[in-house]
Amino acid sequence: AGRDGIQGNPGTPGFPGRGGLAGSQGPAGIKGDKGESGTAAPAPPGMSGVTYIQWGRKTCTARGVQMLYSGVAAGPHYTEHGGGANTQCLPLDPVWGYYKDGGQAASYIYGTEY
Repeated sequence: AGRDGIQGNPGTPGFPGRGGLAGSQGPAGIKGDKGESGTAAPAPPGMSGVTYIQWGRKTCTARGVQMLYSGVAAGPHYTEHGGGANTQCLPLDPVWGYYKDGGQAASYIYGTEY
């Protein structure tokens, strides 16, 4: 009832309220059927076979080979912690993004001697 006991007209609808908290994740669904096997794409002519890494040369010394990538071998110093275990091949002409010289509580990377 209104202030004087008389019911007033309905008001205009209000704005939507804020969303509630997200519920918990439901149970996992059943596993679907295995899909069909695809077909392997054929290698381009002259591009099939084995890939070899030849360190310490500026050209490939074997016949019928193609240079895929060249660069400088680099990795962490053996006395430092935190470096990756794999040797990396860094490009000779890097594209520099944002960087900060020196260490930032991480490992340095060094050119490899072989």
